[in-house]
Amino acid sequence: MTAHTASSRISFEVRPETSVLAEGYDGIILVTDSLDKLKGTLDVLLTPLQALAEFDESVVKDGACARVDVPANRVVYAPTGPLNRDYDDVRRFADAAASGIKRGLKAGMKSPLLVRAQDQSFPHADLVTLLGALHALYVPLEV
Repeated sequence: MTAHTASSRISFEVRPETSVLAEGYDGIILVTDSLDKLKGTLDVLLTPLQALAEFDESVVKDGACARVDVPANRVVYAPTGPLNRDYDDVRRFADAAASGIKRGLKAGMKSPLLVRAQDQSFPHADLVTLLGALHALYVPLEV
């Protein structure tokens, strides 16, 4: 997801990426319920986040921003929280993505890459994650 500002209008280019090593982004927004889901496919993000979680246990529950060794240079970890309770649903992804995008903007990101760790718990989680992030960026014309 790339944001471009032109006077009072903000436009976004949404395009799929196949790697967190993609160029042209100034940060990564990572949405998942568990750091364990990063093992294997997203190890480059897992290692710094695990180190941070060992130092500060609140990272796992509340999320954090960390420096990573990828072209984007930083990652905002936006946890969904648990997904295995009877009242948990796909909206947890939207809420986490919205929180992550807001945190990324506060950190100075202008062109974030939205990443969701592979997870089969909800079939529409990818779409809901994207919509949650875009909803957080929406500003009514009246404003």
